[in-house]
Amino acid sequence: MTLGGKVFRGVCVGFYCGIGSCAEYQAVGSMISNGEKEIRTIVAVFYDEKKKRYGVIPPCGKCREMIHQLSKKNWNCNVIVSGSKKVKLKDLLPYAWDGTIEK
Repeated sequence: MTLGGKVFRGVCVGFYCGIGSCAEYQAVGSMISNGEKEIRTIVAVFYDEKKKRYGVIPPCGKCREMIHQLSKKNWNCNVIVSGSKKVKLKDLLPYAWDGTIEK
């Protein structure tokens, strides 16, 4: 969800040949295509076939870094890491690179 309340979605795609893309990358690509780059809240979910329910998973390190480098304001975005907990991106990425794509 962006600061303005728009919601963008992505789907994790992984193929047996080793190529793929995290859902966060696709959602951010859609955001950028629509003129957005500041995230208020982000969450990744999966469907557990055995339990027949959805669960929350935290973003991988690559996605954390991508979200940070997208905008300085994303440093304070909320990242939902479980069904009952959310944290700021800066708490998940304490030693992040200093740069962003912003000019």
